Amino acid sequence: MTQSLVIIELVLVACIVGGWVLGRILSARLATRRGDDAAEESEGSLTDALAFVGAAFGIILGLLLVFAVDHFNDARAAARSEAVSAVALFRSANPYEEAERHEMQRSILCTMRSIVADDWRAEKDQQISGSPNTNAWMQRTQNAMEALSQNTDIQQSAHEVVFAEGLDLFKDRQLLLVSSQPEIPSLVWLVIFACTFAFVLLLVMHLGTRRRLAAISVSAIAVVLLAIVGSLTNLDYPFEGSIGNLKPVAMESSLMSLQQAFPNSDWSPCEQLAAPTQG
Repeated sequence: MTQSLVIIELVLVACIVGGWVLGRILSARLATRRGDDAAEESEGSLTDALAFVGAAFGIILGLLLVFAVDHFNDARAAARSEAVSAVALFRSANPYEEAERHEMQRSILCTMRSIVADDWRAEKDQQISGSPNTNAWMQRTQNAMEALSQNTDIQQSAHEVVFAEGLDLFKDRQLLLVSSQPEIPSLVWLVIFACTFAFVLLLVMHLGTRRRLAAISVSAIAVVLLAIVGSLTNLDYPFEGSIGNLKPVAMESSLMSLQQAFPNSDWSPCEQLAAPTQG
């Protein structure tokens, strides 16, 4: 994400500088060729064009910010739902005998720990397949679920609940992994660059010989655009953002609450079933 952010910001700066330079050149040429009437008519046309481009640009950026915030919130909601599903699955094993309950709950705890330690790293690397270690613990959890007894009516009823909660956990995890992918297409970034170039170009031409005012205006625009584009990039990479990126707080909180509620469970360190994901 950092590399993508740097590239996007550099291209944006290039568009601003290019719009400034070309705007100064065109403004100087037009000033030598037009009279007062032509200057007034040209200034009116530039004002209309500037207003149109500025309004369109503002709408695009506003919509993109809303879209990026929704993507970030969806990823955060998926992380919270994953943690809730893991706790519900852990508790759904209570009706079973201690041996079966222990095997299943131990697998769930290790899965949760692997999600925090390994899956989150995989999400930062945008690996939608997830961490191999978490995948292995998820498989062990599923095997423990399938091995549960169904000898009594209570166990049969609990078995349905267990599998429902297990499916929720598997779905929430996959949704979270998919959320690590950026959703703003490259074509949209091209539109932003084109709008930036055109807006700066028209603004510089509109201000004409007022160079100090043009420099102040373009500088202010550059600061605002760089801040907006930086925010868009951070929100589009919810797990990699340098500012306000998502962390596995929900899953860590769920682990702590389970440890307080079930202190007699096996809380010893979990074994590594597969090699951790390399960044």
